[in-house]
Amino acid sequence: MNCCVLGFDPGIKISGYGLVERDQKNRLIPIDYGIITNSSEDYFPVYLEKIYNELTNIVGRFKPDSFAIEEPFLAKNPSIALKVGQVVGVVTLVGIKRGLKIFTYSTLQVKQAIVGYGRAEKSQVQEMARMLLSLKEKLHPDDIADALGVAICCLQCIDWEDKVKRAET
Repeated sequence: MNCCVLGFDPGIKISGYGLVERDQKNRLIPIDYGIITNSSEDYFPVYLEKIYNELTNIVGRFKPDSFAIEEPFLAKNPSIALKVGQVVGVVTLVGIKRGLKIFTYSTLQVKQAIVGYGRAEKSQVQEMARMLLSLKEKLHPDDIADALGVAICCLQCIDWEDKVKRAET
């Protein structure tokens, strides 16, 4: 059974998104990926609206089954934490309004799923995401690799849950 997940890496200047599908042959297929940017002169609520509109269009066009959001790793700056929380809220709203299942994963979980080691370097995640999706080009900026990584993590978790359910019956 095919399953498509929209992964999202929230940020206050750049947010990454990536759609990944697991096909019937159990291959991971990249469907679409990119970034949503906030230019420094933008008023932050305009960036939130931009994220809402772009993700609404992406969900409408590709009709993913689930939405996977990477939980932000927040530094000590409360202002940044608040803004990233607002981005996550907008992203969650898009998913809920479209009836998608919403999953969140920590950076540690994503690294564990992609590389097999929760303390992996960012470059290792980028390279493994590229390899798992059979992409020739390097994923740049990092936000794209992170978004694709969270989508892959979600697909692996969904696959694992399905295997557990089948084993229980």
